[in-house]
Amino acid sequence: MRWLFGLFILNVTLTGCNNLLELLVNQSEYLGPISSSPIVSGLNADDQLGKAVSISGNYFIAGVPRDGSKGYDAGAAYVFSNTGPNTWDTGTKIVAPDAEAEDNFGHSVSIFGDYAIVGAYLDDDDAIDSGAAYIFKKTASGWDSITKLKPQNPAINDHFGWSVAISGDYAVVSALTNTDTGTSPGSAYIFHRIGVNSWDDGFEISAPDGGYFDFFGNAVSISGDYVIVGSFFDAVNGPRSGSAYIFRRIGENIWDSGTKIIAPDGTVGDNFGHSVSISGDYAIVGALGCDDGSIQDSGAAYVFHRTASNSWDIGTKIVASNAAAGDKFGHSVSIFGDYVMVGAYGHDDLELGIDSGSTYIFARTDINSWNTSIQYVQENGAAGDGFGAGLAMADNYAIIGADRADDSGVDSGTLKILAYKQIDFGNSSYRTAYAGRPPFLRDLWRQSSRIFVVEAELCESELWHI
Repeated sequence: MRWLFGLFILNVTLTGCNNLLELLVNQSEYLGPISSSPIVSGLNADDQLGKAVSISGNYFIAGVPRDGSKGYDAGAAYVFSNTGPNTWDTGTKIVAPDAEAEDNFGHSVSIFGDYAIVGAYLDDDDAIDSGAAYIFKKTASGWDSITKLKPQNPAINDHFGWSVAISGDYAVVSALTNTDTGTSPGSAYIFHRIGVNSWDDGFEISAPDGGYFDFFGNAVSISGDYVIVGSFFDAVNGPRSGSAYIFRRIGENIWDSGTKIIAPDGTVGDNFGHSVSISGDYAIVGALGCDDGSIQDSGAAYVFHRTASNSWDIGTKIVASNAAAGDKFGHSVSIFGDYVMVGAYGHDDLELGIDSGSTYIFARTDINSWNTSIQYVQENGAAGDGFGAGLAMADNYAIIGADRADDSGVDSGTLKILAYKQIDFGNSSYRTAYAGRPPFLRDLWRQSSRIFVVEAELCESELWHI
């Protein structure tokens, strides 16, 4: 089912099914999602707001990697604070204290509690494009920069800061093209906070079987004692099939050598590991190049469940029920509790146009079983917006970025906030009536005061309430 942000489709009850399906609207039981769009002042063309986003508790952060306020493509980020039920302030802009042109500060962001981390992978302090990352802390006056993180042996084109993540007292920063092993497979560093404002020198992790330009570190995520790192060009199942590694902490900033996970049906060009996310006993990995059902680059994602200290099952594959060529489902992923969200950056919505983008939310129904998705597209979106470029979910809200939206100029970018836990993912009568194959509701055709008439067809999608 497609949900248009801002269009209130209420709790619905099946009343008939022929070529057209009538849905009775129960106006007293609104179960749909609530969304909002934070207003960001000062955006300009090509800023690309929403390319990277993160959310934690009452705060979320969004990168603006091509912001020019401190120099061409120096970059910036905005931190937003929750001020009430689905209401947010206008954001606090943060920049690197030593910002320079083309640093791309904001290419990656992460937030946890009162700490935020921002990557600037083209920072030139130690060598051309060696990279850096900055830690910010919430104070009474705003968000203060407290630490600049760098790799232990910075070198030209390390691209340290390509991806970042923070959780508790630990932060992870990848160096996508680090050459410590001599073959540019990439690496990542895990930093431990000591006291309020100090961080150690970092613990370097890498793929024990890394190969030439595997791009280990394309994506990173951390949850508790576990870190996951994507290596989306790994040739384990053929060129660019991809892999990911999960590392477990075994001491104070001491980590094991990692457990490698791959797609059970992986093949050439899947790019498994392009996106990763981990939460508790579950991890999700995006494979945006997967040709599921022979549909080229339709994409897929895989959810893995931890069965022991660092043993993981073979993974559950999830795909879009309306998959199409070039959707790139799996471009971005996020997991929190019993929910996963997947971005399809290249989705071509019938009304909005080519590459308008969309996102999907799945709810867990068993140990590693996930129901079919509810799909979201951007209200007032347009071709080329790339809705779902960046996304993150936590607690009660999800944040979704469309970095190519033209709200404040071409490719200025935009954000949507979704109260995703207000969605009802289950209706047993639909499952009974259609033996687990309820209708997939495609396009809203006409609306009266109490009846919606939509086109319908039987398919694998199990959408119940919207």
